[in-house]
Formats: sequence, C-alpha cells, structure tokens
Amino acid sequence: MILFSLPFSKIELFLFILVRISGIFITTPFLGSRTLPARTKIGLALILSFLIYCRLQDELFFLPDSLITFFLILFKELIIGFIIGFSLRLVFSGVQLAGQLVGFQMGFAIVNVFDPLAGGQVSIISRWQFLLAILIFLSLDVHHIIIYVLMDSFFLVPICEVNFSQPLFKEIFTMGSSIFTSAIKIGAPIIAILLFTTVGLGLIARTVPQINIFIVAFPVKIAIGLIGLGISLPAFYYVLRLLLKNWHKEVYSLF
Repeated sequence: MILFSLPFSKIELFLFILVRISGIFITTPFLGSRTLPARTKIGLALILSFLIYCRLQDELFFLPDSLITFFLILFKELIIGFIIGFSLRLVFSGVQLAGQLVGFQMGFAIVNVFDPLAGGQVSIISRWQFLLAILIFLSLDVHHIIIYVLMDSFFLVPICEVNFSQPLFKEIFTMGSSIFTSAIKIGAPIIAILLFTTVGLGLIARTVPQINIFIVAFPVKIAIGLIGLGISLPAFYYVLRLLLKNWHKEVYSLF
C-alpha cells in the first residue's frame, strides 16, 4: 500500500538508480560472478538502490514525461553501470592475461581448468592469479570504493543528463588497450626469469649435447616458474594496488 501511495516521480527515480546499479552488478568481477547466487545480487542491488535513493530523493532531477524517453533513459543508466563495471573488469583481465603469458612460458599452455567466473577454460596460473587478485581487491577495500564511485556518479552524471560523446568512447578504448600493459607489468619478473632459464638451458644443450635438454627443461622451468611466482608476490601486490588506484582516477575522468 505504501508503494502505491508514492508519487510516480519517486518510483521513477528509484528505478533509474536500480538500473544503474544492476549494470555494475552484471559486469563487475566478484559481484558479477556466476557463482554468486542471483538472489544475493538482487538483494544487494535493492539495498544499495534504497540507500542511494534516500540520499538523492531531495535532489532535483528532470524526469521524463513520455514513455519513449523513460525507456531511453533506462537504457542510458544501464550503459553507465556497464561502463563502471567494465572499467574494473579490464584490470582483472590484465591479471588473467599475465597469468596466461606466465603459464605459457612455464609449459602450462594446455594445463587449463574450468573457470565458473568466465564460463570457460582458462590457464591454471591465470586462475590462481585471478583469485589472488580478488583477495587483494577485498583486502584493499576496493568494494567500498565502488560504492563511493557509484554514489558520486549520480552527482557527476545526473539522471536524465547522460550524454555519450566521442571522447568517452576514446577513453574506454584507451583503457582497453591498457590490458596488455598491465599484463606485462604483472608478469614481467617471472617472464624475465623464465627467459634467462631458457637461455641457460640452450647454452647447456650446446655445451653438453649428451643431455636430453627437452626432458630436463620441463620440470626445471616449472620449478623455477613456481619459485618465481612466490618470490614476485610483493611485486604483484604493488602493481595491482597501483592499477586499482589508477582505476579509481580513470573512472572519474570518464565521468
């Protein structure tokens, strides 16, 4: 009864907030995971929408006066949520790409596991680094930063005032190209170690031809790669923290 007694403008405002938050829950890593129950996602989206609605209900918004404009604004709000979540997913895509590069150098090119988050086969090193990145993500309270970014988005990009321009898409493409840079930064120490290992094995094969270097190389590269993963954990944490910090700034530049 309380719902039907509310003015339609307030219901519209709540729907716009809910749609923007739903876009984030669809594309954001961890929150958009297929392993997270749908009821949990819906419940969290409704709770966040209600809290933000209580903050914004006294603000002035120019709400649509026609049905076509209403659905057009809903679509724009969903795209805004997609952009916020997609920009964060790019960071984790760089982590996964780094894991694939390292796994390929270690000889794990065909050692794949099923990833329920991605819905397909991924490298075992990529999967391990992704789970480690999620733990770092939670330890740095980035999920709290997402809520702050989401709240600020309604002031920086008000409802019904969303405009998609060419510089916006250019910035998104630039962020997408940074996946490869991030992957190199994360995997550089281990890739360098494995490269020197390959060179050393090649020198051994030339100086001592009696050694079957192909059989020796597999366990050696795996052992050195695993040791390198353990040694480079502080560097992994440092680079990922910088990437998440830069993501915070890049999202505001998108706004």
